[in-house]
Amino acid sequence: QVDPRFDKYMFIERSPELPKYLPVPGGAGTLHGRMVQTPLQGHLWAKTGTMSGVTCLAGTIQIDPKADSSQAAGRYTFVWMCNGFTCPPGQVKALEDQWLVKLQQQLAGL
Repeated sequence: QVDPRFDKYMFIERSPELPKYLPVPGGAGTLHGRMVQTPLQGHLWAKTGTMSGVTCLAGTIQIDPKADSSQAAGRYTFVWMCNGFTCPPGQVKALEDQWLVKLQQQLAGL
């Protein structure tokens, strides 16, 4: 379950275009090795940002995992920001990944 305190860091709106140049789960770049073999693979395009005590993830998520990646319907733009943490960044990134899977499920239920 995602900690409800993180809700204030999330902004979602419908996204009309596919962000072609962003990393994808399991692909090359900053999402390599993340969210592989989840419903997000092939349906998430995002940019990461990390510095000491800060991690961010922003991009587009497609809520229908059966949809073709060229379809704009059902896409949402999101931003995740977390700062001031003292645990290893990998723990927060694992939470980001879990949050995105849950977000996709919740949006699909709307």
